[in-house]
This record gives sequence, C-alpha cells and structure tokens, in this order.
Amino acid sequence: MQIPRIRKAIGIFIVILWIPLAYAGEVDDLIKDLKSPEVSTRLKAIDKLGSLKNPVAIEPLVLALKDSNADVRADAAATLGLFKDPRVVEPLLKALKDESAQVRVHAISSLATLRDPRAVEPLIITLQDPDPKVQWQAVEALGAMGEVAVPPLINILKNKQSKVRDHAISALGIIKAPAVEPLVALLQDKEASTRSGAAAALGLIKDPRAIEPLVAALNEKDPEVRTQVISALTVIGSPAVESLVKGLQAADPGVRESTALVLGMIQDRRATEPLILALKDPEREVRARVVWALGRIGDRRGVKPLQELLGGETDEYVKSIVQEALKQLQ
Repeated sequence: MQIPRIRKAIGIFIVILWIPLAYAGEVDDLIKDLKSPEVSTRLKAIDKLGSLKNPVAIEPLVLALKDSNADVRADAAATLGLFKDPRVVEPLLKALKDESAQVRVHAISSLATLRDPRAVEPLIITLQDPDPKVQWQAVEALGAMGEVAVPPLINILKNKQSKVRDHAISALGIIKAPAVEPLVALLQDKEASTRSGAAAALGLIKDPRAIEPLVAALNEKDPEVRTQVISALTVIGSPAVESLVKGLQAADPGVRESTALVLGMIQDRRATEPLILALKDPEREVRARVVWALGRIGDRRGVKPLQELLGGETDEYVKSIVQEALKQLQ
C-alpha cells in the first residue's frame, strides 16, 4: 500500500531537482548569448537574465557594461539594479563615466534602487553632467538615497553654479524631513545664494518646523533671498498663518509689508482681522499691501474698514488700491 506514495514522493523530488537544473542550463545558454555577434540576441539575453535574477549572471552582465553597443551597455546597467547585490555598485559607478548618456541614466537609476552610500559622492559629481537628463536622474537618485545624502547636498548649496545649486535644492526637496534642520541652519549663512537655496528647499519640503525660521527670515535684506522666503511661506500656506500674522506688528516696515504679501497670497480668512487692524499702519507701502491682501482674501468683513479708510486716506496711491480691493469684495 505504501508503494504508490513512495513513487509519488520520488516523482516530486525529481521535479524539485530538475527545476533548478533546467534554469541553470537556461542561464548558461543566455550567458553564452551575451557574446553573440547579433545585438538583438544580446539584448534579449539581458532581458531574460533580468527576469530570472540568477546571481550567476551578475559577472557576465558586469562584463556587458563594456559591450561595444550602447544599447547593450544601457540594458546591462538597468538589469544589474534588479539584483540588489552590493557587488554591482562599483561597476555601476564606473558606468557613470560612459560616453553614452543613455548608459549613464540607467546606471544612475540602478544606483538609486540600491541606495548604497558609496554612490552619494559620485552622484553629486554627476549633477554637473553635460546632459540634462543625466543631471535630473542624479537628482532623483540622490533624493532616493535619503538622509545619507543630506550633508553633501547641503555643501552643494554653497556652490557658485546656480544650476548645480538648483539640482541640490530639488534633491533635498525629495528627501524632505531629514533635511529640514540643516536647511534651517543655512538661513543664517553669510552667503546670500546659500540662504536663498535653503529657503527654496524648505518651501519644497513644506515641513511645519521651518515656519518660524522662515517668518523670522522675512527681515532678510537681500531681495533675492527675501523673494525665496516669501515663496516658501506661500507654498507652505495655511499652516503658516498663525505665525505670520505676528509679523504685521514687526518694527521693520519691510517685514510688515512682506508679511501682508504672503498672507494675501495664501488667502486664508483667519488673516482678515489682523489685516484690518494693520490698515492703520503709518507706512503707505505697508497700508497698500495690506489693502491688496484683503482684496485677495475676499472676506467681506473687510468691506466696511476699507470704505472707512477710503474716506480718510490722503495718499492717492493707497486710495487707488483700496478702490480696486473694494471691487474685488463686491
């Protein structure tokens, strides 16, 4: 009675044994195909080896990174990332210097998947690649690296080349939370371009921890930096309103005016009452900006105070802004 069961067990064992042997044979054939004179054959072999993910194929695929055909090298670079094996990192780093932009893009994409810290510095260098697609792929890869990429990216914000700084800002924006504290510290940097880059990155991240430092930075004297601070607070939006309204009482009229500008851009009705109180500001530029903000917000609670201001205002410029705001509120 046991014989059928024994036969069944033997059959299962044979099948289990046969499957890896069969795949091993297929892998060997595909590895041989990597040396085929036909490009299409080599490409098909790489594709199949990627789907099988047999570690035996790693070394032959690394050799394929030196293939005479750029498409083959690019596919090999893309496929090596599928293995998630640390042995492929160094070959992929070397591929960052390949003459083909397509190969460099795929190498970067694979490095992003692997997230190996060894790739951070080479990727930082690749931000200056002559090809824009390669540059942007490096940005995304550095963003995928996460916290380990923050210190070198922070250093890049001090780079004199605006394009490189912009790429670093984008990467930090992808990384988000781990980058906030170092970026906040850079709002005090002596270089205006660095402060500007930090503000821009904080705007991309939109972390509440950046609100108070950005509000404090509204007293920035450099116009480019102040513009970036205003933009960052505008992007953060409603969460910043409670902190922003305090700026309407700042000693510096420039801060008061910038605060009103941001509140008008955010268009949160919680700012209406503080803005109404600010209609009595002694500075014409501030009053004009406050009026503009009330018109932008669109809260009809501003109609009566604006009408009263129109009756008593002596500055013709401010009067014209009031009339425009009242039209918006009607």
